[in-house]
Amino acid sequence: MLVGYLGPAGTYTELAARSLYSSADVVLRPVAGIDRLLNDTAAGKLDVCVVPVENSLEGSVNVTLDVLTHDVSLYVQAEIDLPIHHHLFMKRRAAGEAYAPKLIISHPQALAQCRKTIARLFPEAAVRTADSTAAAAAMAAEQPDVAAIASEQAGVLYDLAVVASDVQDLSYNRTRFWAIGREPVVADQACCKTSIVCYTDWDRPGSLCELLQVFASRGINLSKIESRPARTRLGRYVFYFDLMGSAADPVVAAALQEAAARSSWCKSFGSYPVLSKVKQAKEDA
Repeated sequence: MLVGYLGPAGTYTELAARSLYSSADVVLRPVAGIDRLLNDTAAGKLDVCVVPVENSLEGSVNVTLDVLTHDVSLYVQAEIDLPIHHHLFMKRRAAGEAYAPKLIISHPQALAQCRKTIARLFPEAAVRTADSTAAAAAMAAEQPDVAAIASEQAGVLYDLAVVASDVQDLSYNRTRFWAIGREPVVADQACCKTSIVCYTDWDRPGSLCELLQVFASRGINLSKIESRPARTRLGRYVFYFDLMGSAADPVVAAALQEAAARSSWCKSFGSYPVLSKVKQAKEDA
């Protein structure tokens, strides 16, 4: 089984992939770029890919949602969330030399999660984005005046010195990751979610409210509602819904069918287990 993750080695997405897939018959492959990961999976070059979808500080990873919505037909097969601890790394100095970065680089999400801390610790440093936190660490290992915000494992992998630890702006910092494949999974009714995206009749008052009532009237909890540009014209949006429950449940299945009927366009990303909830349920039992 070939599982792709946002590379190079040392990213948080690699940690998520290793948490999801640990059997001996799984080969993990680093791939540069979330869009390429999803497109390679759709094309059959990967069996599954693991991508970040939402962070507790900075919200959704837009490229993940946009590519799933507009470019590919793929399904979420599992969800896992992990704590994110960012550290600031630089190339090792000789004893007594100061660490004073002129440039700080990382993935845009990581930079945003550490924005206030960066400004406080290194107000004169320039900031630049990289394709991933691990790619930033690799660049810092080659350039003495460059610092990278990355994971602990990336710092070890590239033999970097820790300049500052836990530089995220808030201590509670978690990211949701999705494992995505070409086929939907058969999700149990317990400890799972279903995710859809809908385009409503934008010029009819109450169309979104009616869509929400489809779930409320059946007692289905929506754990997330979000809008993104529909890419048709300015002021038009698609709406993302994460709902608690599985399409294997007749009540949920009926709600999904009615939601599709009340939408101009509707796409399901499938029902999938939320592994943190599965683990908690087993511990509680």
